[in-house]
Amino acid sequence: QITKKVVKTAAENWGSGEEVIALLLDRRGADVQITEEVVKAAAGNWSSGEEVIALLLDRRGADVQITKEVVKAAAGNWGSGEKVMALLLDRRGVDIQTTEKVVKAAAENWGSGKENIVTLLLGRRGADVQITEKVVKAAAGNWRSGKEVMTLLLDRREADVKVTEEVVVLIVGCFDKEVITLLLNHRGDELEVTKKALEAAACNAGGKGTLQFLLEGDPTLRSQKRSSKQLHATQVAEKQSSFRRMRTQAYPFQKTLLHQ
Repeated sequence: QITKKVVKTAAENWGSGEEVIALLLDRRGADVQITEEVVKAAAGNWSSGEEVIALLLDRRGADVQITKEVVKAAAGNWGSGEKVMALLLDRRGVDIQTTEKVVKAAAENWGSGKENIVTLLLGRRGADVQITEKVVKAAAGNWRSGKEVMTLLLDRREADVKVTEEVVVLIVGCFDKEVITLLLNHRGDELEVTKKALEAAACNAGGKGTLQFLLEGDPTLRSQKRSSKQLHATQVAEKQSSFRRMRTQAYPFQKTLLHQ
């Protein structure tokens, strides 16, 4: 029997999804149900998502529903998300809703790099893209592509970027001084380096350079340098553990990576 689960599994098959779906449609087309879960699985297929979505649109276009969850899956697809999103915008643009969840998923997508999905959305649907606090936090917590996303947001939508304490903590805990400099250049008047930010910088894998940059860049913080050096090793470990928990709670998919 060609159940919904079988079709969904075929759609998310990253190695040969297109071929399997084509076979099912050719041999048992009447039994193949194109549900939202199937389209969502295809949109999130990190390797062959574009090909599977294109096949479904070509062969069963009337049955393909582009829901908010489907668009979100494409936005969060770290392997082929940009191509999937571009295809959906080209073929079914009228059905694309750029909700906060969609933009947030794009902002925290760590596999996109410079040619990221946020760039695509701003270029194609700029007026509909809302840069909320959750979106900025997602970009700040993006361990791999966050620098590119934050640069884009500050360059293109600076007025919408709210620099909260949590955003600053995430940035100094994840990135090097280049990103901090970028933030200072754009929103230096709003940037407040608190105790939590200093602790996060101390936990940064490249923390010495980041912490030194913060302390030297703000004379009011230099007096804290001596006390920060006197922290007992156990206290430092506790702060590192606490910061990792905070990041993991905000971005669960990073849990494994944080402990490697």
